[in-house]
Amino acid sequence: MLHRVVTWLSLAALAVPACATNGGRSAVRAPSWARDETRAGTSSPAGPAPPVENLKAHDSRTLPGGLACLIQLQELGISHRNLRSLRGVDTPVRVTGLVGGIRYKPMGRRSLIADCRLVLALHRAAPYLRNLGVSEVHFSGAYSYRRMPSGRLSRHAMGLAIDVHRVVVGDRLLKVSEDYELGLEEDGCRSDAPPLNRMACLLQDWGLFDRVLTPDFDRAHFNHFHLAILSLHRRRHVPRDSPPRALVD
Repeated sequence: MLHRVVTWLSLAALAVPACATNGGRSAVRAPSWARDETRAGTSSPAGPAPPVENLKAHDSRTLPGGLACLIQLQELGISHRNLRSLRGVDTPVRVTGLVGGIRYKPMGRRSLIADCRLVLALHRAAPYLRNLGVSEVHFSGAYSYRRMPSGRLSRHAMGLAIDVHRVVVGDRLLKVSEDYELGLEEDGCRSDAPPLNRMACLLQDWGLFDRVLTPDFDRAHFNHFHLAILSLHRRRHVPRDSPPRALVD
């Protein structure tokens, strides 16, 4: 009996790395919504975007972490590399391809590094973005280890937030600092609203991103959208020996 247990544990240990990499296959099935989107071709290349009114709201707490998240990235065909460790991040990954048919282009040298759960959130947001004609999202940062004045870790420090500065809609490059119209929060979801306003409004109403901060929120966000999801942990604090630094979430 002991020999059988040891053998089973050995096989399980060998199986985990295969599940956690792009090349491995997993016996764990992705949820029905993920399998449907994969069959429909909404990962890469992207299939036709469904009508906005047919897209249902989500809850970021349903996004799994750890190995289950990595398996979903694999099943969805999202090209990525698993990172061994990253301070503050539970399941760090580096995105190396499209996410739901959307290209995420860094404005600096650093590629899209985030918690696996944020990548899943971006994948679920892809139908809205494609519906609006978005093909590229230019971001200034996702993972950045920092804390808020309260002492709690910023969502960026957990890899659960991304700052979006520009998007490509059709053949136009739209900048949040120039093409987002202030004061349209209540009417931002209307079909005739400016593309960036409609994008922010729909993402807010959809509910997958728990925080959608725009230039209407405060002056610190005059040139970008801050998109963030909840942590699976109720509270996260910066160690006491970390240097104090007050930054916006």
